[in-house]
This record gives sequence, C-alpha cells and structure tokens, in this order.
Amino acid sequence: MLALVETQPLVLSRAEKLAIVRERDIFHLWGSLDEKRFCQRCGATFSGNEIKVFPGRRAGIPYRLECPTAGCPSVPIEWMMVDSTVKRATTPPEFGFLGFVGST
Repeated sequence: MLALVETQPLVLSRAEKLAIVRERDIFHLWGSLDEKRFCQRCGATFSGNEIKVFPGRRAGIPYRLECPTAGCPSVPIEWMMVDSTVKRATTPPEFGFLGFVGST
C-alpha cells in the first residue's frame, strides 16, 4: 500500500520564488511577487509572496504551486489576475458570433 507523504512548502528567497512562479504559472505573467491573484476555488485574494511552492511529485516537474489558503489545493489555472503591474503588449482579439469581429 502506498502512502502519500505530506510535504512542507519550500523556503525560498524572493528571487528563487519569483523565478519558479514565472516558470510554473504558464497562465499568467508575473512582474513581481507583490502582484495579487484571486482564487476561484476558495475566494481568497493573495500575493505571489504567499503562494506555496512544493517539490514536484512527478518526474520532470521539479516544483508545484498551490494557493496559500489552508486546505485549498488550487493551482495557477484557477487563479485570476487582480491588479497586475504587468501590461500586455497586445490586447486579445474580439470575437463575434462566427469568429473574429470584422471577419468576412
């Protein structure tokens, strides 16, 4: 019988944590760890400083990120940007009923 080993979040410097968060959160741009995210699962708002970074569980994935709220296992795809200081270079296209607005 396999037992799951409960691990503790890693203790990292700000620079290490920012690098890992930028690498592992492929859904959002992170300018700094002071940026806020909203967790759609538990409703909490938190900063990048608060994100829990754990050792990865699978080969090839050295780290995993979790919401900092106790008992909430949400991951980056479940987080929404709140007040990002990172500005996108382009805006997403507008979509109409049959595709892009203005398409023929």
